[in-house]
Amino acid sequence: MMKHFYEKIIPGLCVIVGINLTAKAQTKTENYILTSELLEATTDTTKSNLSAKNRIDKITYFDGLGREKMSIVSPVSTSTRGQTQTLATTVTYDGFGRVDREYLPGVVPNLNFTTAIDYTDYPETSNAYSQKKYEDSPLNRVLKQGAPGAAWEVNTNRAIGFDYQTNQGDHVLMFGINQNLTNSGNNIALTVTGTYQNGTLYKTTTTDENGQPIIEFKDKQGRVILKRIRANGKEFNTYYVYDIYGNLACVLPPKLMQLANNTTTNAVYTPLLKELAYQYRYDDKNRLIEKKLPGKGWEYMLYDKQDRLVAVQDENMRNENYWIFTKYDKFGRVAMTGKIWADKPKSGLQNDLDSYLGDNNVSRDATGYMQDNITIYYNQAGFGYNNHVLTVNYYDDYPTAQQGVSLTGNVLGQTIATGDRLKGLPTLTVTRSLGTWENNQWNFEHNYTLYDNKYLRAVKNHKINYLKGSTIVESELDFRGKATKVVTTHKRLENNFPVKTTEIFSYDKFERLLRHTHQINTGKVEVLTQNSYNNIGQLTSKKVGNTTTSPYQTVDYQYNIRGWLTQINDITNLGTDLFAFKINYNTKDQTKASNATQELFNGNIAQTLWTSQENPYIRSYDYNYDGLSRLTNAGYSNLSKDFAGTYDEQLSYDHNGNILTLKRYGQTEQATPRLIDNLTYNYENAEKSNRLLKVTDSSNTLGFNDGNKTGNDYAYDKNGNLKIDLNKGITDSITYNHLNLPTLVKKGAQTIEYAYSATGVKLRKIVKAQQGVNAGLTTTTTEYLDGFQYKDGVLQFFPTTEGYVNAITAGSVAYNYVYNLTDHLGNVRVSYAWDDVNSKLKTVNEDHYYPFGLQHKGYNKPPADITIRDTERIEIGIGIGSNSGSANYKYKYNGQELQDELRLGWYSFKYRNYDPEISRFFNVDPLAEGYHWQSVFAFGSNQPVHAKELEGLESADDKSLFNRVGNFLADTQVGTVMGAVNTVKGVVDAGLADNAKIGATMGALANGDVGGAIGITAERGVNFVQGAVQSLLDIPANYIKGTGDVLNGNTAVGASKITQSNISVATIIATEGALKGVAPKATPKSTSTVKMGSQGGPTAGKRFTPSQKAEAISSNKTKNGGITVCEDCGVKTTPAVKRAEGVKVDKKETQVDHIYPKSKGGNTTPENRQILCQGCNNKKSNQLPEDYYKK
Repeated sequence: MMKHFYEKIIPGLCVIVGINLTAKAQTKTENYILTSELLEATTDTTKSNLSAKNRIDKITYFDGLGREKMSIVSPVSTSTRGQTQTLATTVTYDGFGRVDREYLPGVVPNLNFTTAIDYTDYPETSNAYSQKKYEDSPLNRVLKQGAPGAAWEVNTNRAIGFDYQTNQGDHVLMFGINQNLTNSGNNIALTVTGTYQNGTLYKTTTTDENGQPIIEFKDKQGRVILKRIRANGKEFNTYYVYDIYGNLACVLPPKLMQLANNTTTNAVYTPLLKELAYQYRYDDKNRLIEKKLPGKGWEYMLYDKQDRLVAVQDENMRNENYWIFTKYDKFGRVAMTGKIWADKPKSGLQNDLDSYLGDNNVSRDATGYMQDNITIYYNQAGFGYNNHVLTVNYYDDYPTAQQGVSLTGNVLGQTIATGDRLKGLPTLTVTRSLGTWENNQWNFEHNYTLYDNKYLRAVKNHKINYLKGSTIVESELDFRGKATKVVTTHKRLENNFPVKTTEIFSYDKFERLLRHTHQINTGKVEVLTQNSYNNIGQLTSKKVGNTTTSPYQTVDYQYNIRGWLTQINDITNLGTDLFAFKINYNTKDQTKASNATQELFNGNIAQTLWTSQENPYIRSYDYNYDGLSRLTNAGYSNLSKDFAGTYDEQLSYDHNGNILTLKRYGQTEQATPRLIDNLTYNYENAEKSNRLLKVTDSSNTLGFNDGNKTGNDYAYDKNGNLKIDLNKGITDSITYNHLNLPTLVKKGAQTIEYAYSATGVKLRKIVKAQQGVNAGLTTTTTEYLDGFQYKDGVLQFFPTTEGYVNAITAGSVAYNYVYNLTDHLGNVRVSYAWDDVNSKLKTVNEDHYYPFGLQHKGYNKPPADITIRDTERIEIGIGIGSNSGSANYKYKYNGQELQDELRLGWYSFKYRNYDPEISRFFNVDPLAEGYHWQSVFAFGSNQPVHAKELEGLESADDKSLFNRVGNFLADTQVGTVMGAVNTVKGVVDAGLADNAKIGATMGALANGDVGGAIGITAERGVNFVQGAVQSLLDIPANYIKGTGDVLNGNTAVGASKITQSNISVATIIATEGALKGVAPKATPKSTSTVKMGSQGGPTAGKRFTPSQKAEAISSNKTKNGGITVCEDCGVKTTPAVKRAEGVKVDKKETQVDHIYPKSKGGNTTPENRQILCQGCNNKKSNQLPEDYYKK
């Protein structure tokens, strides 16, 4: 018998594994491990002396073979009868010892484990488990995977199916690379030598819940050769080509293969590579030195002798003869970034680096030197001549010049760390402002991070903006690291009167946010949210606004047995609710369009229905998709008026997901639908490109305005950025900075100028526009200062977790809370506020959208024009007059800001601009390499109904967004912050960081501190040119209120602040989404299956061979710019070396690890390989992936 009891005192949240069907009382006759996680500090390690209120107990029971059979967490709640409710889960096994059923969490009342587990928190209980069906062979391969719910039971045709074969007559082409003909700056020399012989490739077919098969072919080395989908009478092939060293050298997307018609003639592929292929080159050290994305020029990379990425250059930079350099200190931390102008070619610069005799590090200098009007407290060693500094990062202490920032004393009762306590921590980041005034002496921002002395957690962030104003965020943290109080003090200019907000947070025992209050200066304390959860941790109700006893609105949520959101309030019983929304997946309501709608079982949404107080009719969309889950038709119905088709949207695509045709109906809601758009799309290079060349509208000027009737409409720069848009009258080239962000848009004499920080945060927008045909130009300046948004120097609004605070200026400034009701994707549907004049709640604004984001017209409620009354009282809450900030609040679709000046009609995502009229981006996706099978300009993978665009980088499934709010232990800790960082890096990983310094690092990153990466982002090969480390900073209404929380890892509070929606982590979680072209959907780590590994087969239980280890390391290097990176904690790993017995192993050594443990049947296939540092490998040990990756 084994019995263990131990306690962990960490600021993270304990992870509940799940629950059982058959329960047994805690007994010493059973094998178990009891884990108690403390919620308050104590010096008493005796469990019996610790109150149950101050700890979370988890008991895991094992059978005689050491297999987990039950887990319980006690207590989770108290019933109305005063009974203690315990959360429990079970796992059952078949006769061969394989996992059979895994039950959902359920409740056991009063610790009575002789009773059945209660599943009444779920809408159905007949099949409250997932189940596997295995093939009858020693390989133990899974043939079917069922999910909870009767509809997904393993014996139905809605379970996921797996089939394992070898290629037989599949016509898989055999590509290669001619190394002798592959020259820098030119297309790689692709060769095709025929097809693979039968039986030489592994063929795995995965059939999703809708019956759509996805076929993957791998060679004997486990490398993916081809991913294939056959759907809608077409074949979609994505080929992966490797060089002789096993490096990924080329990816051939479906459109290229369709144009090549799967020929074996080399000459056919050559002209297609430039526009459609992904191409990569490596040096003799297997470091990635050149790459080319479709529709974009070659990008170059330089490395120093420590294998660190020190300079990058894209095609636009090459035209201006400069590079972006990165300097490191001796610990590999990013010290500086900037521009360097160099006349030498790439090879010459790399030779200089290779022959450099020093260590290419910079070190701190107490005196420093002047550069660009700032003092830099480093020496001038190493590569990079500091021609133009972009960022400077400091660690370990604060530089001599402190700009009046207090760096000692205490923050909300917490003593500030000083001296040696700061070793290893980021302390200050200096960031350049990029715009038309780059040479202005005020063009740098300074961002200080201060830590508490006891736990070294970031408790204060003091940012001095480019106008010399400041934003100070102070956080009071409890023992576990959660923010209980956050005080934000903001000034636009140094001598302005500050705006001060105080926020208080309370949590339940399981650290779920219960109550959040907000106070402006000394005004009324507003209760922003009061949350209620069911026993399994789902958010079921949220009271919003006003006071505890009299909230303005109560928002209710319902889910299906899969945990997918199904209802926000009740569309059939609105009552006093201002908005209600319903989602159907595998069921449907009867509508005018539902006859052509299929119930969907793979997570795609079949229907949405909505209603509101201002528009009390029930309206709906029925959705149809192709086999790649791309939206092809959205059928509109007004169930109350029996209208149909009024706001339909219909699309067709090419093989890459570029839109070919789009039909849109609308303008007014009427019995006979009105066609407003009948668009045909044409692409460059005779349709052999992803870049849009022309859109022709054969309908009218409503919706999309076809402003150019002759010739081509669009032109692009070498990086794939839109330069010309004749349909919108943009005849002068749009100017971009090195981050590929627009800085100047000209429309005749009218202009829009944008300014950003060097890391991509929007700081200012200056619009010069004509108000009439013969009128002169009027200049309007919008400033984005840490979430506080100004118009011509006057504060307009700043964000809260549930909307924003409207600033109304009439002599003095009055503040009013405006609340946003959003749908499952964070689209703002209804905004409301309290009308002080008429003493009632009023709808401020209402918007509804086509699936791809264009706003419906004909029944939305626009902002009303409100004038100042004779008594000089404004109807605060609906005041939209010239003195009210609400008129300038334009955060709508996906929570992003609409750029409607000069009739642009763009939504400004952080990294790209999106045009809903034509439903595509106008810039290349910075994370395009994670989505080889689709166009680099596609929006939301053409799945806008259930995929939310994350800052223009990638789409995230709506279920992964919303469920993480309600999941029992999910998103309240550092994992969410890691998820936010990984969104920028393109890593689907929301893992917890146990190291307090790493947590502080992420905090500094959240606050705009590039140095907060502590080399993590740099070591992962992240391109600073793309501003990747600023993932949490853009969108003025998404940042500052969450800074103080997120920087401390308190994402239950902070993450929800960063987003504009009431989906508290919707804009932060990164996931690959569902069925993007040729790949099965991935699940966020916190839901347990990002990495499941592989087990069984002929290599089960075997060690990796040297060649397999080399392949795993090579693959990791390819993804990380030529260096190896731990796939768990993100640290750069060092090569493993042989040591004498007893010599301590470096925790950063590279380890090739079995994801599914070798000791438990894990095999040596590529799916079961990962790179870990020695430290993470030790921590993981032989844990099953579903256990380890929940932590």
